[in-house]
Amino acid sequence: MVFENIKTKELVFLTLMGVLWFLLDFIVGQWVNAVTGLFLIGAAVSSIVAGFFAVILIKTRPKFGTLTIPLLIFGILCIPTPSGGPVGFWPTAIIDFVVGLVADAWLKATKYKNWAVIASFYILATLLLYSQTITMVWMGIPESGKILGVMHFVVLGFWVIGTIGLWLGFKTWNKIKDKRIITQISS
Repeated sequence: MVFENIKTKELVFLTLMGVLWFLLDFIVGQWVNAVTGLFLIGAAVSSIVAGFFAVILIKTRPKFGTLTIPLLIFGILCIPTPSGGPVGFWPTAIIDFVVGLVADAWLKATKYKNWAVIASFYILATLLLYSQTITMVWMGIPESGKILGVMHFVVLGFWVIGTIGLWLGFKTWNKIKDKRIITQISS
């Protein structure tokens, strides 16, 4: 089995990171939405948070499952909230899980190089955004067809703003990589 080499401490770390990812995405995203009143501004926050967490997770634990498990946790927690689609959008958990598998397969094939971490973020963002929107159209959620029509702009924006998250993730990683807790998780 693909996930059989996950140690208990790694599973706890990945689960906690999935919960933290959701909390930051939801709380900060909703706060920014409320303060600015701008539609989709929460998605900008989501892209920064996603880029940051992708780097920290992959650099801390460069093994298969590193993105799949936190994304599954994230997707499940998103269901009753407006994060990851409309409230009650249950396919988000499945989509996040599948996208995590694709990203983990890509990273394993590319041996977790820095350029592959960056490319995985762009692959993950594109697959996630298109999959969620196409599923919303398929389920007949109102106005989702309009979003699909401008999805290429949304993806491009997610990439550009998410690059800030990637940069912050690499900067943070360089400062924490030798910390005791990181070496304990990584070993």
